[in-house]
Amino acid sequence: MPKRDKSGEVHKEIVKRMTDYILNNLHEALDLKQLADNASLSCFHFHRIFTQLKGETLHNFIRRCRAEKAAKLILSQQNLYLHEIAYECGFSTQSLFVRTFRKFYGISPHEFRKTIKTV
Repeated sequence: MPKRDKSGEVHKEIVKRMTDYILNNLHEALDLKQLADNASLSCFHFHRIFTQLKGETLHNFIRRCRAEKAAKLILSQQNLYLHEIAYECGFSTQSLFVRTFRKFYGISPHEFRKTIKTV
């Protein structure tokens, strides 16, 4: 009878748990060391299995999730200023927010909001 490799399942569970943690804490500063420590893995090993299972780096995953959350807030919270949305989504500066948003959506958050208002 073949021996089952449980490490793959363990890795999936760790990445799922850390993904949930990230999504629930996007407003906080998140870094590789903190997440690896939380998962009881070395930074190298955590980054490797995260990238392998998610298909993108940890850094890109966090930035993409923050941009997605910002887009949802821009759509649903018209009364919030963009700097408030940036802060709520965990961006450390307004310029980082604009650059990241533009990378994923092709337009600035301000342009995105203007397009929503005209539709």
